[in-house]
Amino acid sequence: QYTDLGYVTFTGEDEEYIGLFEMSLNGFKKQPTDLYLRTFYLEAEKHYVKHPYLCLGSRPRHMKMLEALRDFYQLYWDVPKFSYISHCELSHGSTKNIQYTDEDLRNYLQDLKQTDVINNTLLIVMGDHGAKFAELRNTTQGRQEERLPFVSIVLPENFKKTYPEAVENLKANGKHLTTNFDFHETLLQLPYYPHEQKKRQHSGVQRGLNLFRPISPDRSCSQAAVAPHWCSCLSWKPVDITSHIITSASTEFI
Repeated sequence: QYTDLGYVTFTGEDEEYIGLFEMSLNGFKKQPTDLYLRTFYLEAEKHYVKHPYLCLGSRPRHMKMLEALRDFYQLYWDVPKFSYISHCELSHGSTKNIQYTDEDLRNYLQDLKQTDVINNTLLIVMGDHGAKFAELRNTTQGRQEERLPFVSIVLPENFKKTYPEAVENLKANGKHLTTNFDFHETLLQLPYYPHEQKKRQHSGVQRGLNLFRPISPDRSCSQAAVAPHWCSCLSWKPVDITSHIITSASTEFI
């Protein structure tokens, strides 16, 4: 849809075998964006064993993705752009290696801030979930992080000056129940803001809400179409193994 609006588009993911549209899915029949890193990673990942740990040649592998995104902004500096990149290698199996990106990511964000790029860009830095396989996932905090991944939004200055009410709504919504479906809806509505396009419904529920509009502080998981298993509002408590719930479930399983 952004392409139809005249945007140049870019996307890329490492670890192509577990890509967002490739793991348990069939991918794309044709290239989905103008610039697409999948071709690069399909070839590069065959050669990782020949290079130092987490490097490609003399460069950290995570820097290849950041550099590709920087090239994208510099190459198309004067036209509207939409990009989505997801780095997985350093954090998917364990949380211990993600620290290697700290300084590079900080420097990258500082570079954006010191250029004109950030002045007309909506920047979202986020995780898709918390620890996936690490022991942390078995803790209470780990289960919460799995359902409440980190997200940070930086708004361009001209947007904040033009739409102060949207900024206040976004800040308030940061303390309310929101989901990735809300991000999806917000991105769909963003090119038309402050006007609204026709909303989509999922099984009679408005699954995605525009984050620049007020979202009720009383919104429930069912109202947001969040399955009970993923609802962060759940409370956890130990259950006696002789309880009716456990014996019934065990009997049914057997």
